[in-house]
Amino acid sequence: MERRPLSGAGFLASDWRPKRNYPHVAIRRFNLAMMVCDAGDLPRAHELFVEALAAHERSLGDDHPYTALTRVSLANVLHRLGETKAAFAEAESALRAVEGQPEGSQFRTRVEHVAKKVLNEP
Repeated sequence: MERRPLSGAGFLASDWRPKRNYPHVAIRRFNLAMMVCDAGDLPRAHELFVEALAAHERSLGDDHPYTALTRVSLANVLHRLGETKAAFAEAESALRAVEGQPEGSQFRTRVEHVAKKVLNEP
C-alpha cells in the first residue's frame, strides 16, 4: 500500500467529510475553525464554524455548551466580516443557551465574554 503525505489543514478542511455526526468530529472542526480564524482567513473560518455548528446541533442539541461556544465564535467572525445583524442574532442565541449554566462556569464565562464584544462594538 502506497503512503501519501497529507497536505495539511487544507486537506482536512476541504476534502475529508465524516459520514456520521460524532461530537468529537464537530469539536475538531471547531478547533480547525479557530486556527483558521487566528490565521486571518475569516471567510474560511466562517465556513468551518457553520459546519461545526450544524454538527453540534445535530449531535448535541441547540442548548449544549459546546453548541453555544461554537455559535458565539461564529457570531464573532460574522461581526468581523461586517455582518452585524447576523452576528447579533447568533450572539443572543448563544447567550440564551448558557443562561441555565452556573454563574462563573467555563462555558458561560467564555460565551458571555465573546458575546459582549460582539454586542457592544459598533
